[in-house]
Amino acid sequence: MAARQAFNDALSSDKGPSTLFYELNEILEKRIQTQDYLTAFLIKADLKGNILFSNAAHTQAIIIRKDSEVIESLDTDGLFIGAWSDARYEEKELTLFPGDRIFLYTDGLTEQK
Repeated sequence: MAARQAFNDALSSDKGPSTLFYELNEILEKRIQTQDYLTAFLIKADLKGNILFSNAAHTQAIIIRKDSEVIESLDTDGLFIGAWSDARYEEKELTLFPGDRIFLYTDGLTEQK
């Protein structure tokens, strides 16, 4: 519940994904007094197709480019959220074009037997 509330509060800001992860990590690292942590992949997009993304130790996102059918992995450096104080998160940007597709998924998909 602490994570959900922290994410809801943070996502209403105009900050980039890496800054949001840093701030969420600081909040949750102080609130959660167990060995629990979480992973996340966050994308912020505008109407022109520009996206900023950051990965906090989650499974990589995948993008399939419509024109070339090239499959790309989207990833950045970043630690679990809530596990270590002062963790840092990388942020990258790219442009989507009409017909490009991004797939976000949980590790439960890849761990299923």
